[in-house]
Amino acid sequence: METLHIVDGESCGGTLRVSGLAKAKEILSWRDALYTGPVPPGPTLHALSQARSRFWTNGRKKDEFDKRDAHLKRYEDYEHIALWFSPNCVLCQLSLTQLLS
Repeated sequence: METLHIVDGESCGGTLRVSGLAKAKEILSWRDALYTGPVPPGPTLHALSQARSRFWTNGRKKDEFDKRDAHLKRYEDYEHIALWFSPNCVLCQLSLTQLLS
């Protein structure tokens, strides 16, 4: 079994790929700057992802995060999960909080 690497963005994911520490299919980029835009209280991940997608695409798309969420739901396919988030970054901490909830 493989390790799922959940990273705070494309840059970190790209660094993991180039370094050879992870294959592209093992990297999940969270990619949602939760410090701006609507974050309604209490919705499911799917409902929150749709709201966030509408915000980031100016209402054009509600499925921007569907692929990311589907990848996350397959977490049991992996033996290990590695979280790559900075302890000193508000964006990372918000994303990590969303992910863990």
